[in-house]
Amino acid sequence: MIAGGSEPGSIPWKRRISKVLRAALAGGAATAADVATLTVLVSALHVDPHYANLPALFVGGILGFFGNRHFVFRAGTGDPKRQFAGYLIVEGIGLFLSGLLFDLALRYVPHSRDFYVPLRLVSRNVVFLAWSFPPWNRVFRVPQAPVRS
Repeated sequence: MIAGGSEPGSIPWKRRISKVLRAALAGGAATAADVATLTVLVSALHVDPHYANLPALFVGGILGFFGNRHFVFRAGTGDPKRQFAGYLIVEGIGLFLSGLLFDLALRYVPHSRDFYVPLRLVSRNVVFLAWSFPPWNRVFRVPQAPVRS
């Protein structure tokens, strides 16, 4: 490997760090929307956390698509139908895993209902790092125009 990631097709480390930081910001916004929805449903409307789980994940997921497409990967010139289809697959699995992890914790961790917001933050972050972010690099890849000599 050449220092600085200058191999053909590789991304220089500064661009990688920038992308991860943008992903943290976009993910933070999507997570904030998710948690806000969850909090309103549970605390204000007295919906059981099990039932508030899905709509909260949906709100965060939709915001996540636009944040990733335009801000993180800067893939606005890519095919939006292909990107959305890929995002739905990756995020669908991610939402399933997040929901499952959240539900399992609610069932088996004592007093977890008292800490549903931190529980949501931990479950989403674990799934984001372990599952979602790596395949999004493929989903939002935009073909580069050939360089003319």
